[in-house]
Amino acid sequence: MNNLKAIVLKAEKRNEHDYLLVCLTEELGKIYVLAPRGAIKNNPLKSYCQVLCNGLINVRKCKYSDNLYYLNQAEILNNYKLIKQNELKLASAGYLTNTIADLVDITEKDNFSFYLLTGFLNALNLLKTDNEINFLHCYILIKVIEHHGIACNPKYCGNCGDKLFNKNIYLSADKGLFLCDKCKTSNSKLIQNDFSTIWSNLANINLAQNKWFDIPKNFIIDLEYYLKILIGKEQNGATYLKLIRGY
Repeated sequence: MNNLKAIVLKAEKRNEHDYLLVCLTEELGKIYVLAPRGAIKNNPLKSYCQVLCNGLINVRKCKYSDNLYYLNQAEILNNYKLIKQNELKLASAGYLTNTIADLVDITEKDNFSFYLLTGFLNALNLLKTDNEINFLHCYILIKVIEHHGIACNPKYCGNCGDKLFNKNIYLSADKGLFLCDKCKTSNSKLIQNDFSTIWSNLANINLAQNKWFDIPKNFIIDLEYYLKILIGKEQNGATYLKLIRGY
């Protein structure tokens, strides 16, 4: 079994003995379902989710599906309780006010991975350190683009939904969204609709202010370490790290 790490996006108690976790694994841009082995018979990804930065958990890949991962029942229950505790904390702090992404069929990875990653980026805004978070926005978007290639070219404006084909595309640094001309904000940067140059266009937004930041090869596994770097000097840093780690 391959051991992976995952950030849990949704926790759901389906019945007395069945806990469903939807997560983003270290394989950027992909969605997986965590459940006790054999618990999921049909595709469960027809729901809404809220992104929770509750930290990393270990998962093991199922034998029978590329899209399912499983934990044993005790691990599922433990993680479910931790996630729900964090959900209450985040909700009471006013962070969970909107659903982030409409999950669609697992076969449509290239369509929804971008929007789910956008939700994950929005969750990172909890850090309240604009320069560093903008840089993380850029880096994760770049990794999604690298993973999916041209298929991850944003097709629709993240605000109004208009098609972006052969139009100017802007990255909204404050929201982590791709926007059209009419929806661009004062914090938006123009990104050419050319994926041969998108790395330099994205990186130039913040790399000039963050040359010290060594980009990790495996971002998700190193997320906690880099969050410590980013918020180590913040007054609420210790509290936030406890929140994302689940204790």
